[in-house]
Amino acid sequence: MLTSKAGREFQVILLYGVNLRVSPIFWNSQEKRILDKVLYFIVFWVGIIYYSVDCCYLVISFHELARDPTTSLEFLAIIGLHTIPRAGGVLCQYYGIWKRKELENYCNQLLRSDQKLQGINPIFLNPHTFALKMLFWIPADYSISNADSSISVYSTAIERFIHLASIITRYYAFLPAVSVFLEPTSPKYWASRFLPISIYSSVPWKILYFLIEWHVTSSNVFIMTFLLIMLVLHINYLQFWLLTLRLVHKFGS
Repeated sequence: MLTSKAGREFQVILLYGVNLRVSPIFWNSQEKRILDKVLYFIVFWVGIIYYSVDCCYLVISFHELARDPTTSLEFLAIIGLHTIPRAGGVLCQYYGIWKRKELENYCNQLLRSDQKLQGINPIFLNPHTFALKMLFWIPADYSISNADSSISVYSTAIERFIHLASIITRYYAFLPAVSVFLEPTSPKYWASRFLPISIYSSVPWKILYFLIEWHVTSSNVFIMTFLLIMLVLHINYLQFWLLTLRLVHKFGS
């Protein structure tokens, strides 16, 4: 059982990505069969290929619209703002795949340290474990000196940041996906150009395309948020590790 609110929120984000088949790391609190992992990555790679093709379509469409003198700058900006996050999300997914093992190991270390070190004063831990533990957990009675009070501020800020990231990851994707109903004929949707109008305007297809767009947006939001969390945690890990060295020097001298 995880001992901190930040640890539980972080686990929720990981499981959300895994359940949607958009996370480059296959993480779960319980062991899974090899077949489950194979099926997971089959679905995951189908999604990645679709995202890549959709991104290529957006880039080509943006290029065609930019060359058309009748295209207004406002409309071009709207298409560009839709294309750039998609391209960024796809690049982040490939980066996550490239660094999958490192990300998986780091997540496991974070969650294991949060789970197993309940009630242990971090000052008695080695520097590496101390820094990992401080990312998610601060004991209520932990106070070494006024000079080290900033560590509590850092941990509280991390907890709030992960909580906000958890909310954004789960709910933000619904907002862009609604534009499928508001702007059905926009060229940013490949179906509006390549499908017959009788199919594209049907209610079942609109619902299906809404779900597809929601899944694509969820993938982009998840991977960007996840990598941002990893960056923030790593920066603060270094901060706590340096603090550990200072404390060791302080109490060792």
